[in-house]
Amino acid sequence: VMVTPDSGPSQRWPRWLPDGSRLLFSARGTVFDVPALGGAARRLFETDSAFLRANPTATLSPDGTTIAYGDTLGIELRPMGGGPPRLLVPGPDLHSPAWSPDGRRLAYVAGNSQYVNIIGNTAPSAIWTVSVDGGPPVRVTGDKDLDTSPAWTPDGRGLLYVSNADGERDVYHVALRAS
Repeated sequence: VMVTPDSGPSQRWPRWLPDGSRLLFSARGTVFDVPALGGAARRLFETDSAFLRANPTATLSPDGTTIAYGDTLGIELRPMGGGPPRLLVPGPDLHSPAWSPDGRRLAYVAGNSQYVNIIGNTAPSAIWTVSVDGGPPVRVTGDKDLDTSPAWTPDGRGLLYVSNADGERDVYHVALRAS
């Protein structure tokens, strides 16, 4: 089933909406949603950011109300229903946000934003977490290896991520302290 006909080129990073009825995806700096079984895509927002074009890793909060994504300014949050973005974590080269199961924290990658586009890229990056209510980010991994693709464990007490710390890229787990 072709889910996104005629929605433009380079459609990437599909993500389920929490209720499973729609998908969120990116295409060249624009974030869309589309019915899960196909249909007309709805443009949610567009950015002129070359960064989002290169790193289209927008993702929706577990309650379905907020989109998180990396932009040239840092990690931003935008209401699903429309409205201006809120800068959560300022800084260049921040990308690949992942919501905690309870929606209270985001994990994200700092560094090597081109990893999602260049095969064989092993430049260093680090995984961080931050409260969506604000506060200082907390670094979870070192910054000497490629550490990317954060995914929360279902209980929210740990993160899975991809790293080349021991040579080839493998999936790692790190336990998190309660915050």
